[in-house]
Amino acid sequence: MIPVPALPEKPKPETFKPLLQHLVERPDEFSREESRQAFHHLAQKEFGGATAVQIGAFLMALKYSGKAHDDKVISAAADVMREYAIRVTLENGPADFVVDIVGTGAIAPIRKSLPFRTIFNVLGPLLNPARPRGMVLGVYTKSLGPVFARALRDAGVERFMVVCGDEGLDEISIAGGTHVWELDHSRKTEDGQPEIKDSMVHPAHFGLNAWPLDMVAGSTPDVNAKTLRWLLGQESTPPVLPEPVSLEAITDFVLINASALLVVAGVAKDFIEGVDLARDSMKSGKAWAAIDAFVRFGRSQ
Repeated sequence: MIPVPALPEKPKPETFKPLLQHLVERPDEFSREESRQAFHHLAQKEFGGATAVQIGAFLMALKYSGKAHDDKVISAAADVMREYAIRVTLENGPADFVVDIVGTGAIAPIRKSLPFRTIFNVLGPLLNPARPRGMVLGVYTKSLGPVFARALRDAGVERFMVVCGDEGLDEISIAGGTHVWELDHSRKTEDGQPEIKDSMVHPAHFGLNAWPLDMVAGSTPDVNAKTLRWLLGQESTPPVLPEPVSLEAITDFVLINASALLVVAGVAKDFIEGVDLARDSMKSGKAWAAIDAFVRFGRSQ
């Protein structure tokens, strides 16, 4: 094992070079601390910590060594990127159980130019600067489920559901089964952390029918906006949707994912109650009021 030098006071391409070389030559030995140092280099402005060529090589090495899906590398990268994120102050601080639901600079043009998904495609959900205590996180492939579950546990997220629909959907599917990974606080690992359990859920667990995915397909931005307003009680006339899209199917699709978030937040005791609470929020105007308050606050900043 090659000793890992301390993070230089001013990361630069010269100090990034040995990190990149170690990843390329001995990826199995590339440690969490080296990952932290590498992402500190990538976070510097105007390629000050690594050249464009080095960044491209680093992302390719992560991809083809399999380290891009290593939970230790992902959690280390997320820790570093949060350090460079906008600071967020929560109004009620620790008293609020903040939850997030998600389905990612200078690095973006390089990432977009590469013909494959990079680690930045999967890092986004872990970078919320508010550091939510609960999360519903969708992944596009089942193999990422345990990876993100471990990364969320390592990041200190207290309750979460990592979900992947059988169709490769990065949210809870309305069409059939969905794989779920979450913490099992009744069982502990050797180092005292909660174990991660996996299970399957189906629309029937929410008290709802399954619908084919083509019945919940999106439309134009204008129709989608009108659909959202109708769902949240702000439009009296239902939008005209293309066949075979169904407003009932879309409503159920929204309800199952909102229900999961309410369960993770501790507001609902189970999926059935979560659906009831979500439906009431939509019909009563509470959901729209929350969105409107969020928009108005954002515009005031």
